[in-house]
Formats: sequence, structure tokens, C-alpha cells
Amino acid sequence: MERFICVLEAAEEQMLQFLDETALKRIIEQATSNYDKLVKDQHKYAPMINEYYLNWGVAMVAIYRAFQQEKVEHDSILNFLYQLTYNTTKDIFLDLSFVQMAYYLICNRVFLKQLMLNAVSIFDPTHIENILEEQEADYELEGRMEESGLAAYFQEQGVPELIPLLERLDHLIDEYADEIFTKKQKELTLEDFI
Repeated sequence: MERFICVLEAAEEQMLQFLDETALKRIIEQATSNYDKLVKDQHKYAPMINEYYLNWGVAMVAIYRAFQQEKVEHDSILNFLYQLTYNTTKDIFLDLSFVQMAYYLICNRVFLKQLMLNAVSIFDPTHIENILEEQEADYELEGRMEESGLAAYFQEQGVPELIPLLERLDHLIDEYADEIFTKKQKELTLEDFI
């Protein structure tokens, strides 16, 4: 919960572009309350949906419902949720060393998806090294998000309008590879590895 609140607070400036201060405060409070309730029911879906998908989905539903209560336009909410996931994950990727990034971009794209999906809800950047050592193959994460149980989860939660977000997020890993990894690689010299 603490990480979820931190992520929302870090996005305040972005939200203030289309909300006033009072609405922003209400949204953060409501999203936190929604998240707490959804997390308590999360166990019902655990056998059907990969935990990384589910953690991210719970966070998206919680935030989306809070924005709905403030009557924010649907496209603005989807754009915000996409940007929130993107920005939050980008910050975490910057904490990874070049060697870690190189290995996981080449060998384990599933790991990158795990980072992306957990970044918004519960990922703790202080435990990157532990997570790097514990990865196993996950065939569901290797597939497309639209084919996961998240579409059904969004339907059941009464927010099928979030389903298009899945397709947009499927492209994030490639964007990271191009924008962050390549940029970082270009900045490094041989001395960085000695």
C-alpha cells in the first residue's frame, strides 16, 4: 500500500494538468481506498491470473474508479494510466546496472514485463538484485497481455473500457529497449566496466 501511495503522489504534477488540487486529493484518497478493497479480494483471482498481471490490474482498476468518480474523460484516464506505468517503470529501469539490463534484455524479456507490471503497485526498487536472482520461465508473461486473464478481470470488475490499455502496454518493453537501454548503452565507455 505504501508503494502504491508513493507512486500516486509522484504523479501529482501530471494529474494537476487536468485536475484541481481538491479533486487531486480526493482521487488519491479514493484510489487508495479502492486499492485496499481490491487487494483483499485479489486471492479469488490468483489461481487464474499471473500475479504480475493481477497486481498491475488491481492498481489500474483502483485508480480508474477514482478518476471516474471525479468524472474525468475516459481517454484522459487511459492516457494517464499508460503514462503512469511508463514513467514509474522508467524510474526503476534507471536503477538497473548496464550489465543487468543487457543480460535481461537479451535473455529474459519476461523479467522486464514483471518489472513493468509490478512497478505501479508493489515493486520495491531496493530489492532489484533479489528479484534478478529469482526469475523462472513464465509462459503466460511471454504472451500478449490481451491473452491473459486481465481482460476477463476487467470485465468482471465492470471496467471493460480498460481492455484497450492492455494492447498499448504490450509495446512498453520494446520502447524501453529503444529509449532507455540504448541511451544508457551509448553513454557508457569501456572504463565503466573496469
